[in-house]
Amino acid sequence: MFWLPVLLILIFGTAMSYVGEKGWPGVSFSLVLLHTVIVRIAFLDHPLFWIILFSTIILWVVFIVTYFQRDRWRNIEKLNKKYSS
Repeated sequence: MFWLPVLLILIFGTAMSYVGEKGWPGVSFSLVLLHTVIVRIAFLDHPLFWIILFSTIILWVVFIVTYFQRDRWRNIEKLNKKYSS
């Protein structure tokens, strides 16, 4: 039973990395929200609940950082297009 939360984090982390690279913040938000709901429902009595919860917080941080980083790069690309033409 100890490997199941780790496998869940790996699956969701990989999916979030893929959709983050594609630039789909809505899908990334849906994935991290689904992961949070699964953790709260399925692993509430798990002996490693606090470690699992900490990993969920890390996934939320990854979502927030990639969302704002994406907006920053979008603004930089707009500036490059403006000054290159």
